[in-house]
Amino acid sequence: MQPSRPQQPRSAPGPPTPQPQSRGGSAPGPSGPSAPAGQSRPPQGGGPAAPNPAAAPQSTSGQTALENAAINLKLLRMHGVKEMTEIINQAGGKESRNKVMVFDSSLAGPIGQVVEMSLLRELGVDTLYYLAPGPMVTQAKHVIYIVRPEVKWMRVIAEHIKGHKAQAGERKSYYIYFVPRRRMMCERVLEEEGVWGQDVKIGEYHLDLIPFDNDYLSMELRSEFRDNTIEGDKTSLFYVAKALMKLQSLFGIIPNIQGKGHSSQFVCEMLFRMRREMANEEPLIIPEIDRLILIDRECDLVTPCISQLTYEGMVDEVFGIYNSTVDLPADMVIDPKANEGKPLPDKKIKTVLNSNDAIHLKLRDLNFSAVGPCLNQQAQIINDTYAARHQAKSVAEIRVFMESLASIRQSHQALRVHTNIAEKVIAVTRDPAFRKRLEAEQNMLAGVDYEAALEYIQEAINKQESVVKVFRLLCLYSLTNNGLKEKEYNFIRREILQTYGYRYMFALERFAKLGMFKQTTTRGNPWERMRQYLRLIIEELNEAEPDDIAYVYSGYAPVSCRLIEHALRVPIPFSKTEQGFFGRGDGQESDIIKGWGAGVDANVNLCPGPAFHATQTLPKGLSVDEKPSKVTLVFFVGGICFTEMSACRFMTKKDPNNSIIVATTKLTNGNNLIESMFELLGEKEEFATGDQAASGQ
Repeated sequence: MQPSRPQQPRSAPGPPTPQPQSRGGSAPGPSGPSAPAGQSRPPQGGGPAAPNPAAAPQSTSGQTALENAAINLKLLRMHGVKEMTEIINQAGGKESRNKVMVFDSSLAGPIGQVVEMSLLRELGVDTLYYLAPGPMVTQAKHVIYIVRPEVKWMRVIAEHIKGHKAQAGERKSYYIYFVPRRRMMCERVLEEEGVWGQDVKIGEYHLDLIPFDNDYLSMELRSEFRDNTIEGDKTSLFYVAKALMKLQSLFGIIPNIQGKGHSSQFVCEMLFRMRREMANEEPLIIPEIDRLILIDRECDLVTPCISQLTYEGMVDEVFGIYNSTVDLPADMVIDPKANEGKPLPDKKIKTVLNSNDAIHLKLRDLNFSAVGPCLNQQAQIINDTYAARHQAKSVAEIRVFMESLASIRQSHQALRVHTNIAEKVIAVTRDPAFRKRLEAEQNMLAGVDYEAALEYIQEAINKQESVVKVFRLLCLYSLTNNGLKEKEYNFIRREILQTYGYRYMFALERFAKLGMFKQTTTRGNPWERMRQYLRLIIEELNEAEPDDIAYVYSGYAPVSCRLIEHALRVPIPFSKTEQGFFGRGDGQESDIIKGWGAGVDANVNLCPGPAFHATQTLPKGLSVDEKPSKVTLVFFVGGICFTEMSACRFMTKKDPNNSIIVATTKLTNGNNLIESMFELLGEKEEFATGDQAASGQ
């Protein structure tokens, strides 16, 4: 039901109880700071970094243990390790130790989630570098490059090779591996640069779906959404289909598929085509995944524009989470008592955030208003555990306590870090500017007081606030109000261009192409119908003990997750009486069928893009085992937010017999989505204020 009054922002939570007093040394902490660009350093965001001497003993890896996954996701990691081992061994043989490896910086974190640095050293890799322009000095005979298939990197690699050849000395061998697939244009550039030859070998490192946690896989394709929607480049969708084929080779054919959106439809048809090309070569594996749900980001462009309100989402908004790590100031991570009065390092420290951290596991999916009480509870548990040492009287009891001491200290350190994070985020949520923005967002979602929301956007432009913030609000206004009236549309365009510079003219056109910033051309407001029939606004909600996914946004249920809920209501296996609607190219119909079913189609069709379902036939001799619990793979094509991931986990919590594993092309948020529209103009580092635009900076 549409609310009769503007939605007020929820009150910010109170500060958590201070952490318990230290009872000795610190627990293993997160990785140390990264090295400057261009210097030798290990992969960041997953593999171990150089330890910080002022901190406590460091954990050896940022990888999730993957012990509690619904399926054995370790197989994906083992596949990546095996392929990396083969790559390194091909460079000079297994016994050769004279090797260096050069990473595309965007790949260091994802690769670190799969391959331990210790393994690279065992295989003979002496030094790791980040790929950067300029000369690369090395005495190694074998140089291995792991890069994305991008032209800019080919020119950098060519510069390195030419520099080495110009120097008198021993001949080197070069190995260039593209992630996840090679592209002909990159090979053409190497040929044009004159470095294509017998000393340069080309290959692929099929790093597609990376297990970041027990229920979360990502391909980390940085520009997939932009390339697909703006440039019309469907290469990333081919990568998605190949990743799903790889998943099926490890866990069996997924018998039931549902999808929503044009990109999802494209992936599904490509998946069927790849299966037909394999003929009888498919492995005979009993299916472990019962259902695949493909959700296109274009079906829900509203959700990324809103401020995330779960703990993990707020940390992402305030600090930024990349490859399951967050960069924090040293005073938030290092215990001053354990530091023994030494000065803290100036650089930020990478802190791992995944399910290995029991405190983070409890906090990550909570609405931020419930974080304070949870931290208080954890502090009391740790205090009680420390106090238990006074009850240990026998030698055996003392030994048991001492064996658990390391774990207690680790929880103590984690609690300290999360308490410091929460205090920083609370300071943001209590800022009047944040509360005013949150009120404007909730009003637009609820469909009330659009005039006040537009005035707030104009005020943000007049104050020359961040252009990313302005575009997030403007796109949210346009998406929930069916665009802007002609007079408003022209006025806002003119204000943005005059305030932030005419270089944003092309960005405005891109948002118009996506339908995120447009002029009203039709009567009515589709958002109102979606909000009503999909129950997107829940007025009465207990955020501490929620009973609906809307808790992740304090009353708003993400459209994408409502679609998933509708998909899960359709029983499997699907009926095979209907005829498919995709042409196979051989005169026959495909097995892909329009819609999800009469019971849900009316609501699902309110969202942009086609809905479809399909049944994949299993290889001969196989059948689907009847089992009480099901596994569903939800694949977000175009990116997913932390809040949407929390909503998916909530669905699993409500129905423990259906475990949901989330996969995506990229973990994203509103800032990343907006910035991706600017990146083509070379403005990635110029998303500041109108003052900089006016001064020509």
